[in-house]
Amino acid sequence: MNANDIDTLRNSAEIERASKDVQYWLHSILHLQAAYVGPSDISCLADGSAEAQEYQRVFADVFGIPLEVMTPRLGIRMRLVPPGTFLMGSPFCEKGRLDHEGPQHEVTITKPAYVATTPITVRTFVDAACNDEGGDSFAERFLGYGGVSQLRKADMLDRAHEFRGETIKPFIQRLDFMEGFPTSKPFFRLPTEAEWEYSCRAGTLTPFYGGVSMDTVGWYGDNTPQDSPGAYRIPGHKAPNAFGLYDMHGLIDEICEDKYHPLYYLKSPAEDPFSAAGYRKYSGTRVNNRRERATDYVLRGWGGYPGGGKDVTCRSASRAMGSMGGIRPVIAIDRFPPTALQPFLRFQRRLFDASLASFRSKTGNLNSKAREDLVADIRKSDETATTAYQWLGVADRWIRQAYDEMEAARALRCVEGAATTAHEWGACGQLWLLLGAREKAVTCAQKSSEFAATVREFSDCADGLAEMDALEEARQCAESAMKVAVTSEDWIMCADTTVEYCPDREVLARCVKRAEQRAKTPSDYFDAANRYEHFLGDNGAAERCRKKAMNFRSGIRRWWPFRD
Repeated sequence: MNANDIDTLRNSAEIERASKDVQYWLHSILHLQAAYVGPSDISCLADGSAEAQEYQRVFADVFGIPLEVMTPRLGIRMRLVPPGTFLMGSPFCEKGRLDHEGPQHEVTITKPAYVATTPITVRTFVDAACNDEGGDSFAERFLGYGGVSQLRKADMLDRAHEFRGETIKPFIQRLDFMEGFPTSKPFFRLPTEAEWEYSCRAGTLTPFYGGVSMDTVGWYGDNTPQDSPGAYRIPGHKAPNAFGLYDMHGLIDEICEDKYHPLYYLKSPAEDPFSAAGYRKYSGTRVNNRRERATDYVLRGWGGYPGGGKDVTCRSASRAMGSMGGIRPVIAIDRFPPTALQPFLRFQRRLFDASLASFRSKTGNLNSKAREDLVADIRKSDETATTAYQWLGVADRWIRQAYDEMEAARALRCVEGAATTAHEWGACGQLWLLLGAREKAVTCAQKSSEFAATVREFSDCADGLAEMDALEEARQCAESAMKVAVTSEDWIMCADTTVEYCPDREVLARCVKRAEQRAKTPSDYFDAANRYEHFLGDNGAAERCRKKAMNFRSGIRRWWPFRD
């Protein structure tokens, strides 16, 4: 985009109207203050950074908005990130790559935003959480301990603050209140996973925005000063990327708005993707091993344990899941009409295509070779597979590693021809569901229920059918589970399945009562007490079971020969 193009855009009536509207919104409604910004040094950054920095400058110049702003009360510094297209995920040849980072695909961010230059520090958290009539009440409520004074220590204030899951949303809402923003709608929010990676890459296609090494752009375990423990937790001490954002690599986990799903990239949209629902996973308790919707956030940018890890978890494409980490707030600028942004998206697209062509000319052979080796390894397993279990492994690899839906479907048809157990049919249905073949998935889940013989198998069948929205079939499996239940653990599992798929209080009460009658260990009694209390609201029965559990333990202690 040359000077004549910029002048033409600046003189456009639509651009002029949009500019005035956004400027008024930024300065008169949000009261964001323009911050002086000198040119960033990009000499240590990877190819594509110079073009991204120039594009950011042109976008700000044409619309007459600041490159960097500062919020009025808390002084949070935020940089402009213009809209654009990038390559999300990692290539097969990237060092440290994990399966859930693919397939690599193009994504377009259609709206500009202001993104915090660093994660929220302890100082900002204390100012926002403790600055009200209730004193430290907000911080005390969500920190869960009385040690707010510990955060006020001088050596803590400049560190990045780590938030727990239950404090994330309330704190984001608190920022709007503390800055005095209008209450008509929320302004601060977390970045989506796609926005985070686009902001992190800033025009680059390499593992780190500093190239293949992150030593100059981020702190991690092995480059932390040995004489200053924890220094890597102080933001802003390394080189920023082309958009002016610090510590996108290392320092701390950064929480995104998305709920984590390992295969979201297979079906994600090309524009402004956002994963609102997690995947179904096992909760992992001893007997209540139910499949539930995961609520973990996507975590980005951190891998700072001594002895390595940065190549796996600090890269631009690295993904993780969890509910603890730092917050880098975003204010989306949604005041621009789409037509006003189209010239800039086309300009950025040309820059992206040129950068991508250059990058692929250097690494295309490496990436192709890495994928060919992977496919050859999967084919070797494919050729030797003879059982349904082996075919399931092959199909899973075609989906999760090679992202080849046709080969995966062929392998699943082989599974259908060899499956002889409820588990094999159920797993086959889950993989069909990943491919979007719902009818085949339901058929396999129904086959699984035909082969089921234990409470666990019927329970798993019910979970699989419910995930496919076949709720009537799930209810039938839940009823079948009760017909084969024997032990206390079996009846607890029946209660868990009943409460989810057959919400009948009498049936539920019968399951919990039989679990209590067949209890043989303290854990069995505690499990029954938990169901009495939470499922039936019967606190008396719950207390009775807890007393039985404690008496059981006392009896063990009386005869245990090695007691103190």
